[in-house]
Amino acid sequence: MTSPLAVLRADGGPRIGGGHVSRCLALATALRRAGWETTLAVEEPAIPLLKGQTSDTPFVRLPDASPLALARAVEGRTDLLLVDHYGLDHEFEAACRRFADRVVALDDMPTRRHDVDLLIDYTPGRKPDEYSGLVPGRTLVLTGPRLAALKDAYAAARPGALARRRRNGPAQRLLVSLGAGDAIRTLETVLSGVAAAATDLDVDLVAGGGADLHALAQLLARFPRHYGLHVGLRDLSALAADADIGIGAAGVTAWERCTVGLPTILVQVADNQRDAIASLTMAGAGLSLGPADKLTAQSVTAAIDRLAQDDAGRRRMGEAAAGLVDGLGAVRVALLLPPPGAPVALRAACLADARMLHEWQSEPATRRFARNPGVPGFAEHVAWLNRTLDDPAHMLCIVLSNDAPVGMLRLDRSEDETGFEVSIVISERYAGKGLARAALALARRMLPFTELRATVLPGNERSHALFRAAGYRLGQDGLYRLMPGIAA
Repeated sequence: MTSPLAVLRADGGPRIGGGHVSRCLALATALRRAGWETTLAVEEPAIPLLKGQTSDTPFVRLPDASPLALARAVEGRTDLLLVDHYGLDHEFEAACRRFADRVVALDDMPTRRHDVDLLIDYTPGRKPDEYSGLVPGRTLVLTGPRLAALKDAYAAARPGALARRRRNGPAQRLLVSLGAGDAIRTLETVLSGVAAAATDLDVDLVAGGGADLHALAQLLARFPRHYGLHVGLRDLSALAADADIGIGAAGVTAWERCTVGLPTILVQVADNQRDAIASLTMAGAGLSLGPADKLTAQSVTAAIDRLAQDDAGRRRMGEAAAGLVDGLGAVRVALLLPPPGAPVALRAACLADARMLHEWQSEPATRRFARNPGVPGFAEHVAWLNRTLDDPAHMLCIVLSNDAPVGMLRLDRSEDETGFEVSIVISERYAGKGLARAALALARRMLPFTELRATVLPGNERSHALFRAAGYRLGQDGLYRLMPGIAA
């Protein structure tokens, strides 16, 4: 059986940077693990941004931004088209419906019209109704940074980074990353401010694939202190996790820094970052220095010294940042877009599933080995479902078989964020078909970078056998565990 095709149309280049490409690559990885075949579609200016990024996602080079060029590149048909491009709007999306079964858009400013089935905006505080009148009534609009699509490395680095920040040592490292584009003038101002700071910090300077390296070398030669220069990295997760203060823009890298709890001095390098910066500062997750064209070295110096000398304030800012983003946005988006016709798939649950979930929870085989054997009332169940769907520490999934709902899989994050507890229920009507085993394997493919755990009550021999068959090992603490990187 051929997997359905998802095409991700990303913008990118020296002028606008690599944020669109980065998040599309993260989404492509998550979608591929969920069961899709994926292809990235980009124009020539974005090609340099792909160097060193990934070899798992094939890409097609488009001669222009027309729907016709895209249709030819995908040979006239795709099951899903995801558009992440500020220059393309409802006219492009409507034209693409001739060859795309579903259309999704990523945006971060409610200023242009879309013709899509799903629209996602990561901006903190953004409300879906801000897109009222800009999308058809049938469009599902989802907002909030929990959907920010990032590479696995950030979620994997998060537990260790947050544990280190809780120890609250003095500031020692500064990470400067202004994006993948050409930001030499802004960088000159930033480095002048860093040089004048009273606090002596080790500095890691990151340049993206679109940077003018000759101009960068000339700039660094003017500053006598040593900088660790990093060019065209696959990701910044290790540097961001080790840093104590960041200086950066408010594109995709803002969510990357938030995931590892890095307090950040924010510089607006593009108009579309204004809302994100306002929301991050309002949430206490960053300190804004305003637009890049108004940035001064003095303001950079003052911000560095302020954060470096305020250990408690830096800790609070890091906690606020980490509370916004957990690095699992790409997984959440993939769960919103299960591959059609798959033998087994996972779909994010919603309130419309309340009655079906309650019926499964009420089946005798489920209640017999539940922690609470009593059947919850429907009102109690709906209240629980509302709380669960609103809490980013939980991912509640419907198990699908050939598009039909057959059960539920729940992932509950541990308090220390080192893993997830897995719970699974397959309806009695579909028992004995291997669906639970397949769903556990799929959950592992979608979350390969974290430990998965399960609690199985004594006497529940079917579940004991299920988790043993899935590769989980029973520990002395009574928990079944599947370590990161081990397939189920």
